Amino acid sequence: MGSLCRGAIALVVLPFVARADRTVPYREPQRPMHDSFTFWGWSEDGQRFAYETYSFSGGEPTDCSEAAVLIVYDAVHDRVAPDGTLRVESGAGDDKGHCRIPDVQAALATRRSEYLRRQHIIERLVLPGRFETGQDGGWTVSLRSGHTARARLRADDLDRADVRQDTTRLGASYRLVLTVEGAEPKEVSTGPRAGALHFEFDDAIAFTDPKRQFVALCVPVTYAVAHGTWSHWDCHGLPLGH
Repeated sequence: MGSLCRGAIALVVLPFVARADRTVPYREPQRPMHDSFTFWGWSEDGQRFAYETYSFSGGEPTDCSEAAVLIVYDAVHDRVAPDGTLRVESGAGDDKGHCRIPDVQAALATRRSEYLRRQHIIERLVLPGRFETGQDGGWTVSLRSGHTARARLRADDLDRADVRQDTTRLGASYRLVLTVEGAEPKEVSTGPRAGALHFEFDDAIAFTDPKRQFVALCVPVTYAVAHGTWSHWDCHGLPLGH
């Protein structure tokens, strides 16, 4: 049986802080059985942001299944931007077990700056707001000054054993409604995602653009894989104002 979680998320925005070297991107601390995550920055108009992940497809590190993916996301329409995915995979191994691309992260790095330039992304440090669990069972997250918002969350989780027994079952899903002061409520919906078990809102992060117009919400999504579980990142873009 799936479980149902409800909570309220209050978004309180704090000032943006940057180090002297603003071109150093934010990198989420690496955790076992999770994608790596790097946030590269926003476009000058704040309508697009870019992030990069690295993972073992299916969670198996020894079968040439590595993938590095750079995504440019349209925060206005809450979708990946046109031509917004640059993906490098290790490819099938040869008869000696050598992957076609032995270091996918290095291969992606040679193409990254030009790709971000074409997509009008400025490489800069953007520090995240981090979700925290409140006493009411919901979450709070700090963003940037000048905006406060509240949200209602409905998340449907699935039991991993149920998913493995019935591979035709749809996966977990969530619906998040944000209400920013002076603006209409905005809704984010994801799923059902095939094979998804749950969404890790306690580990979710949020980035606002320098002009304080848009926010990127990024949530780890845990999937059932052959050896256990693996978490990938799910990002959304939302306007903060009207």
